Amino acid sequence: MKFFLTSLIILTTFLACKDNTTTNNAITEDNKKPSVEGTWKLIMRYNYDNNKIVDSFTSDNSFQQVKIYTKEKVMWTRHLTADSTDWFGYGSYKYDGNILTEVLDYGSKTMQPAINNNTQFKIEIEITDDDLNSVFIDDDGNRLFSEKYKRIE
Repeated sequence: MKFFLTSLIILTTFLACKDNTTTNNAITEDNKKPSVEGTWKLIMRYNYDNNKIVDSFTSDNSFQQVKIYTKEKVMWTRHLTADSTDWFGYGSYKYDGNILTEVLDYGSKTMQPAINNNTQFKIEIEITDDDLNSVFIDDDGNRLFSEKYKRIE
């Protein structure tokens, strides 16, 4: 009986000490690289002219933007307290190395003319567990604007 109790105590101690860390949502299980999947809040935006930053602004309560990436879909929404214009877009995306291509199916009344003109948006990205830096580029490779996001989920 003492052997059984001693074995049970050792087994319980072993199981209690086992590393029970869970996989971070920011890391894919396949290759342990950060994943774009998740919910991201815009914290900074830069505008470019001739591939040089010409102005920037930080996100605050008067300007908020969130992007949500699932396994295959993307949706973003923007809130401006200064006006009542709706801003959102929805579609799919492909992520290949450091290039993410969003293909928008539809958007808000304000965004839809841009989508009708160009449904595909090519984005250079750098990603860590908690940061997503994206640079929107045109067909000639020129930088248009960039956005810096912080993971919120």
